[in-house]
Amino acid sequence: MSLAVMPEVTGLDVAEVGKYGPYRPEAYNSLPTLSVAGTAYETQDAEKLLFGPMRQLFLDHNVQDTYGVVLLHNHFDIDPEDRLVERRGISVLWSFGDVIQNTTH
Repeated sequence: MSLAVMPEVTGLDVAEVGKYGPYRPEAYNSLPTLSVAGTAYETQDAEKLLFGPMRQLFLDHNVQDTYGVVLLHNHFDIDPEDRLVERRGISVLWSFGDVIQNTTH
């Protein structure tokens, strides 16, 4: 099961792009499908962890309005020239084709 604590991103500055290292489509492709991740969530009783010690940790450090927990999963594989881009609260696939290949060499 893959759970990640993610800071809330509001208005990411263009200067921030690449701050966390190069974009790696293979990292996204290595995530389990939603079905597999959901099954792991249920079989490993993640809800008990989230609403118990994880919740308390967030409250103890007063970060419940800053951070959230997400179930990492994928819906499809992406190619090296593709990027997942958030658009109106939804991640959509954008293909950059030659643009990416020309800037990475």
